[in-house]
Amino acid sequence: MLELHKLAKETDNEYIYRICAAKDQIGTWDDVADVINKELGQDKDECVYRKNWKAFSMLAHASETNLSDAQQILGEIKEQRRELEKEKVKLRDERNEVSRLMRVQARGESMRELIERRFSAYKPETFEHIGVVSTEALTTDLIVHLTDLHAGVKIENLYNSFDQQVLRARLKRYAEKVYVIQKRHNGQNCFLVLGGDLVNGEIHLNNRLENNENVVDQVISAGEAVSWFVAELSRMFERVYIYSVPGNHSRVFPAKEDNQHGEYLDKLVTYIVGARCAALGNVETYQNTIDETIADFMVRGRLVYAVHGDKDTPGSVVQTLTMMTGDKPDIVLMGHRHTNALTTVYDTKVYESGCVDGADNYCMDKRLRNKPEQNVLVVNAYGVDCCYDITLD
Repeated sequence: MLELHKLAKETDNEYIYRICAAKDQIGTWDDVADVINKELGQDKDECVYRKNWKAFSMLAHASETNLSDAQQILGEIKEQRRELEKEKVKLRDERNEVSRLMRVQARGESMRELIERRFSAYKPETFEHIGVVSTEALTTDLIVHLTDLHAGVKIENLYNSFDQQVLRARLKRYAEKVYVIQKRHNGQNCFLVLGGDLVNGEIHLNNRLENNENVVDQVISAGEAVSWFVAELSRMFERVYIYSVPGNHSRVFPAKEDNQHGEYLDKLVTYIVGARCAALGNVETYQNTIDETIADFMVRGRLVYAVHGDKDTPGSVVQTLTMMTGDKPDIVLMGHRHTNALTTVYDTKVYESGCVDGADNYCMDKRLRNKPEQNVLVVNAYGVDCCYDITLD
């Protein structure tokens, strides 16, 4: 509710301004003059208050307009100042970049001058010739890893054909390659590792369907083929040492739990090889001492373990065999996976040798493809000098 009386601490002018501002609530300007004159004890005409209020309103409006313009100008100044600060930052960044490029250029010139000064001291000179090192006195030993023959299986697909005749042909090619390597590296002794799955066996239904020989004939075929291979090696090397491990395909019964420990058809193949090659005076066959499935031997001071690979993986076999035997190997030989491969586990080399039979129906079903291949390791006094991948096709 509008208070028509003068408020405490309100000046006369403030009172007059407040009443005039409420003119629409009070009524006419005559009513406004009556209220003010009565409260302040004055006798002024309404036109005095009306004209003073009009002049005051115009002045106030002008002040507000000027204030608005001033605020707009101030905003523009602030915006221009921000733009100026951004330009200063850009200029500073450009100056820093120029300085950086100059420093880089200066360092490059300093380095070039330093190299020119240091290299200018070099003069043409003659070097002492140490002569050609003769390799005739250097000998090596070869590790020939023969694994996954799968004798007895017949394969016929787009990428591979395999039967007993192809098996013999591929072993002949393998022997020829070994001969070349033996001559090249002056090979003295041969360590032949029979890595398992020498027969295809009958552990799976598809094996029985793909076999064109029963397991007895498979053992005989594998024994005769490997014996011929051993005889060829005996003509190349001073000594041939044979080590063997059985593979999973040579289990007597399909189910693992139905087989006794050490019950493998591959052992019969090794027996045939030993019997047929007994007349070869430089061939020795060794029995495994740690376990039926682990062969161990020394080559030029290097400890070698051989396993088939169905019980181990390339990444874990070194740790497993080391924990089991207490001796960390320098070399581990594996088969089973049908492709040549090399895995380094710390300072132990794990060499995987492929297969002789090549891509079979299992590979085709899995959209896989592999070539028949094996490997040969050349070992000298410093360890494995090199590894040869031998393609048998």
